[in-house]
Amino acid sequence: MNLIFLPNFIIYGTYLMIQQLGKCKKFDNDNETKNYLFPIIWTTLNFLTGISWHQTKDFYFVYLMILLSSWLVIYLCFENYILSLFVLISSVFLTFSIMKRQKTKLLLPLFFWLIYASYLNYFTMTSQS
Repeated sequence: MNLIFLPNFIIYGTYLMIQQLGKCKKFDNDNETKNYLFPIIWTTLNFLTGISWHQTKDFYFVYLMILLSSWLVIYLCFENYILSLFVLISSVFLTFSIMKRQKTKLLLPLFFWLIYASYLNYFTMTSQS
């Protein structure tokens, strides 16, 4: 089975399913220029994740996809910013662990993006309080 496109199918499939529920918010940024960048960035990150997954065949990628998909549901549907921050931080550590175990550099952009997403999540969490 070709794993290269699987992360994109999982993440975007999760996003499409929760949008069909109609009870979840959509990504809205204050800056309109960011709105078109997020799909491009996530598609690229998921593609690099898929290549790395295909090369290593490491089962920990399944856990990473579960964490990233659950973050979408927790953040967009439940709007639980504390739990979503915990999920993102867990994803950062899992990504680092996979990079260290498999000696792959393809996950480095995802690693840094998850750190940035954690910062954005924290900023959202503190601004809601």
